[in-house]
Amino acid sequence: MKRILITLRFFTPFYFRTELCCLLSLVSLFFSDCFLKAGPLPETGFLLGTDALNPHPFMLNPAAYLPETAEASFLFLRSQYGNTLITNRNGNISQQENDSSDSFLALSMHANAGSGLGIGIDYQMYEQEEQNQLSSRGNTRFTEAYSSRYTAARAVVDITEKVILGFMIRFLDAEQELVGNFFINPSSLTRFKSSLFGTGGGIRINMDKFQAGGAYLPPMKGRAEIYTEEKIITLPGIAELSAAYQTGSYGLGAAVRRWLYKQDDRPEGTTLNDENQSQVNLLGLNADHNYLFLREQQQAGIDYKLKNGSLLKLSLSRFSAEFNDNPDRDLPGENQSNQLIQYLMGHFFFVFIQKNLTLTMGYTRSLNQNIRFVSGSRTIEYKGRKQNIIAGIQTSL
Repeated sequence: MKRILITLRFFTPFYFRTELCCLLSLVSLFFSDCFLKAGPLPETGFLLGTDALNPHPFMLNPAAYLPETAEASFLFLRSQYGNTLITNRNGNISQQENDSSDSFLALSMHANAGSGLGIGIDYQMYEQEEQNQLSSRGNTRFTEAYSSRYTAARAVVDITEKVILGFMIRFLDAEQELVGNFFINPSSLTRFKSSLFGTGGGIRINMDKFQAGGAYLPPMKGRAEIYTEEKIITLPGIAELSAAYQTGSYGLGAAVRRWLYKQDDRPEGTTLNDENQSQVNLLGLNADHNYLFLREQQQAGIDYKLKNGSLLKLSLSRFSAEFNDNPDRDLPGENQSNQLIQYLMGHFFFVFIQKNLTLTMGYTRSLNQNIRFVSGSRTIEYKGRKQNIIAGIQTSL
């Protein structure tokens, strides 16, 4: 008999207080590193190279997770990250600093409704605040924030014992609060809301010791009205391929994720109706959001099963991001002369498994996220940093 899982998920990154009533909404859920273009990109710090061997409800692939019983899951992620951008143009040095923090909370409940039907509800919250400084503005700090609600409905169909297909419809309501210019009053904030729509699909191959899968989530697209101007807003999509193999006490796996972009009007900025007709950058002041465009993640992982059934999980990721600070920029990947920044991230996890209870603790940290290169008459030095602390619990009801 074919099993069908239909999941409604709730994803609510927020900076401003989120109303409790969104918990009762029937159309709000999950999409699951680092950089954005409608706010932060969906978090991937808790994704590992061997996830295909131990699927969980917070994976990117909508076909990856198909529970047999009623289950409840909780995931918490706390991030600290930032960057330093130093530009030297003919001896004139400018230094830009960013310090950011965010927290990610996800709750998930899945149940088998019988007759081959399963249902699930996830609720996720994300909170972000960023502090930016520019050397020529002294100690002045510019605070920016992001909030959004992400909604997705997903169906998972067990075609055969070895092939599972997944489908997803996604909605995103976002709100940004930014300064967008280092040379205006830090309290002069531009606020705007946007609504985006997208789809997605995936496949999972489930064999005895081998698991594989693929997912394609196209970029989301929507509109926003900013000071009477209508802007096209997009959120990058992701394509993912993954595979893993279990051999004795060890599990080996790998995954590749590629970010997909569509045209976005925000790099054009907007003009304030003030005395100086100040220009506002609608991507914000953080160099990670404004100049870096994540292109690809390559990840390899290994699991070791302890005698009590618990797991030690290690993964190493290599990220590639394109640096582009040209106001008339092309889409990422279109201009081959743009500089690529590559860095590593280590993922360390311990998973405790006891009957119907699973506890997860993890830590991730970026490595060698520094680069120096020449662009025209400028010498640019970028130093980035990021670390995540992750905790999760999953139990059968």
